[in-house]
Amino acid sequence: MSTIVIRTPRSSVPALSLAITVPLAILTSLPLSYASPRSLLFSLVLISLSVVLLWADSVHSSRVVEVNSVTREVRVRFRTLTFRAESRTYAVGQFVAITSYLTYGRHARNRLELVTNELQALLLASLEPGSKKTPFWTLLAPAEAESAQAKELRPALAEQLKINDTGFLGYQATTTPL
Repeated sequence: MSTIVIRTPRSSVPALSLAITVPLAILTSLPLSYASPRSLLFSLVLISLSVVLLWADSVHSSRVVEVNSVTREVRVRFRTLTFRAESRTYAVGQFVAITSYLTYGRHARNRLELVTNELQALLLASLEPGSKKTPFWTLLAPAEAESAQAKELRPALAEQLKINDTGFLGYQATTTPL
């Protein structure tokens, strides 16, 4: 296997919000002869916000990272806010390690990154964290752990690119982006 492709998954939230707000907007403004300007404005705002969410998610989910061990390069393909396709290429030689950690906050993410000597990092994937099982009678929420996809990718990439695998670091502050 010479190329590993990592895609950013689509979120279901924008499509779900559109599916909920369009019928809601239609119901609040029917029949049109009795609709007030306020209800029409409310409907327009709801639909507009859902469309913006859908647009932002499609831009975010267009990011694809290709790690090629034959050419020894990492290519990141993405779309700009205006949907223009762009790509950036990085030499594998500038990376010394691969790491995985959880970000702080209410919506923690499991970040998988390639790290340089200067401690700058190239984000490969931002994944939902896994969770450890807790006893049934505990009052605590399940502890978050490394996602299954990150557990698979991290050692495979370290072996293929011949770089250090620093493992899963737990909760960490984010690194400086490359």
